[in-house]
Amino acid sequence: MDLEALSSGTNPLEIMEARLEVEPGLARLAALRASNGDLERLDHLARKTASSADGDMDSRELWDGAFHRAIAESAGNSLLLVFFDIMNQIRQDPTWRRLREQARSRPGQRQYVDQHTRVVEAIVARNAEAAEQAMREHLETVRESLLRLMTRSSRPRQDNDPADSPSPDGQGRPAA
Repeated sequence: MDLEALSSGTNPLEIMEARLEVEPGLARLAALRASNGDLERLDHLARKTASSADGDMDSRELWDGAFHRAIAESAGNSLLLVFFDIMNQIRQDPTWRRLREQARSRPGQRQYVDQHTRVVEAIVARNAEAAEQAMREHLETVRESLLRLMTRSSRPRQDNDPADSPSPDGQGRPAA
């Protein structure tokens, strides 16, 4: 498979659509199939992502990627793991990485940490539906951040642009 051609023929929103179709199901399967060792590793990786949330971008990316891949591995489905790995390789494209860097904010990182914790708690509790829902909510948050950034960067800039101002809730999200 030519990953470079595949990567150049897609965009971040398509990748997020694919992730939203695959990763919640992987979390559901992980809740049903993860070994005790898998559960310990997921807990460890969730703690590492939490401790790196305020650190440098490379550390955050490393631990976040390891966390999501560990869930995919814990699901115990080799074909779905290949799909996950393809999506993850495409996400390593420099354009995608820059966009992720721009989309991440310190309050957003804390929200991702909380969401990772909920995913792990559901998997450890062997609650497949809760694990699937927690992963879906996490990826929807990521997708919304990317969409907001892409929309903001595609429109003309004006003085006093509200996109340059902090959001009403202080966490990069519009007020409810």
